Amino acid sequence: MKKIGLIIALLLISSLAVFAQQKENKNLKIFKFDPLPLATSALSFGYETFNTDRSRSWEFHLGLRYKTDDDFYYERPLGTEELEPFADWKGAMVSVERRFYVPQFKDRGPNIFNQEFSQSGVYFAPSVRFDFNQNKYDQSRYEYQYKPEATEADYTLITDTGKVNYASIMPALNFGVQFTIFQYAYLDLHVGGGIRFQSKNILEQQKTESTYSYYNYDNAITNFVLKEGVQPTGGITFGLRL
Repeated sequence: MKKIGLIIALLLISSLAVFAQQKENKNLKIFKFDPLPLATSALSFGYETFNTDRSRSWEFHLGLRYKTDDDFYYERPLGTEELEPFADWKGAMVSVERRFYVPQFKDRGPNIFNQEFSQSGVYFAPSVRFDFNQNKYDQSRYEYQYKPEATEADYTLITDTGKVNYASIMPALNFGVQFTIFQYAYLDLHVGGGIRFQSKNILEQQKTESTYSYYNYDNAITNFVLKEGVQPTGGITFGLRL
C-alpha cells in the first residue's frame, strides 16, 4: 500500500507540474510598444498571444495619429493680408499578424541580459495592415505676377485649401526574431515587405490656377504612410510579459 500511495503521489506531483507548465505556456501574453511610428506622429501599441506550445501566435497592433503643423514660411508682400498656412493630420491604423515560430518560442538558459533564464524564437509572419488618415490643409500663398508695363510688383493670392481622406490596406510578409532582454522584457526585430493599395477621397478643395509650379508638401507621413505599391517593412518593438 505504501508503494502504491507513493506512486500515486509521484503521479499527482508530475501531473500538477505538467499542468502548471501547460498553463504557463498557454497564458504567455506580451504587451508591446512600437516606437518607430512616432516618426510619423503615431502612437502604436500591440498585443501578442501564444498557443499552448508557443509554436504559433497572433499579434495585434493599434495606432493613433495626430499632427498639427503650422511652421510654414511664405513670402508676405507689403500691404497684403497675413496668411496662416497649416497641415493637420488625423488617423488610425490596425494590423493583424499570424506568427509561425520555427522552432517554438523556447525557454533557454541564462544569457548576458538575464542570469536566470531566457526565451527566444525565430518566426515568419503574414500580416495585413489597415490605415485611415485625414489631411486638412491650407497652403495658400502670394505669387508674383510679372507684367512688363507695371511700375510696382504685382502679387496675386493663390488659394490652396482642402480636406482629403486616405484609406489603405497592405498585406505583407515579415521575418523576425524575438528574445528576452530581462526576465519579463522582450525585444522583437523584424524585416519584410508588402504591397499597399490605397484610395483617395477629396472631401473639400479650393485651388487657384497658377502659372508656376508649387512646392509639394512632404513629410514622414506622405513619404512612409501614403506611398502606394511595393513597400519595405521593418521594425523594432519592446514588450512586457503580462
